[in-house]
Amino acid sequence: MFVIKCPECNSSHIVKNGMQNRKQRYLCNDCNRIFIYKRKISKLNVFKDWVFGKQTKKQLAEKYKKCEKTIDNYLKEVKESNFQIDLPSDMEIILAVDATYFNKKDGGIIVAIDEITGQVVYIKPIKQENKKTFQKMIDDLRRRNITIKACVSDGIKALRQVLSGIPHQLCQRHAMKRVRDILKRKTTDKAKKELLFINNQMTNCNSVQFRKMLDDWYEKYHHLLDEEILDKETLVFHKEKELNSAYNSLRCNLDLLFTFEQYDELPNTNNSMEGIFSHFKKYLKNHNGIRQKSREMFSYVYFSKFNAI
Repeated sequence: MFVIKCPECNSSHIVKNGMQNRKQRYLCNDCNRIFIYKRKISKLNVFKDWVFGKQTKKQLAEKYKKCEKTIDNYLKEVKESNFQIDLPSDMEIILAVDATYFNKKDGGIIVAIDEITGQVVYIKPIKQENKKTFQKMIDDLRRRNITIKACVSDGIKALRQVLSGIPHQLCQRHAMKRVRDILKRKTTDKAKKELLFINNQMTNCNSVQFRKMLDDWYEKYHHLLDEEILDKETLVFHKEKELNSAYNSLRCNLDLLFTFEQYDELPNTNNSMEGIFSHFKKYLKNHNGIRQKSREMFSYVYFSKFNAI
């Protein structure tokens, strides 16, 4: 509940004391000061209501008894320095990193969290995910004396190159989806159906069991991987692309799919990041068409809650 306080002595022992020009007057029982209270509006609070309250400018105008233009000015006047996230330092982390994009022109943001504490350890606007982007992130973490024990991601090669020597877990959900997309779930081919079955067992077995199933499948169908098929349209012989691509995706990433077995706190997926971004986009969806700068500040405000004490 909001409490009116005396501007003279900051006392809350206030009573109403008539009207002046249609405005309520108040009397302080402690210092006898008579005043007309004018509530100050915090532009920072308006911005936070805009982000976390999922409120439009029209709704904020009604709440704060201001016109929409004034609310719009409040949002524009809020400075980015107000929303610098208090990033942690001097700690060991299990790094989970992912990016989400707004559009091709404005790019998106890259966010890294610690799977142990759930804190955001890095956030920056980006145009694309490449080796330079990830190198900047790692350099920033090292400046803050943050040690990366292991990492989980959706399998971007550039990130693995930058984190060379650090245990890396490839998200099993992303790996499974990649194979499903290649083979098509409704396939009637026996070899593809069996490889799909093995792929879907990834999260239900350990590395030894999964490797054995994949080896058994290869022993049974390896001749299909080398077999050349005649393309009726181009009249050119080529190998079975889908089967080779799906098998190689599993075989080449096998060592990265079960890294989590060696570390208690390392998850086998980056579902935590996917869930965070999904929730973030639901909030952002209420404000379509906002400027790039406002979108970036929106991101800083949203992710600042993960580091709130």
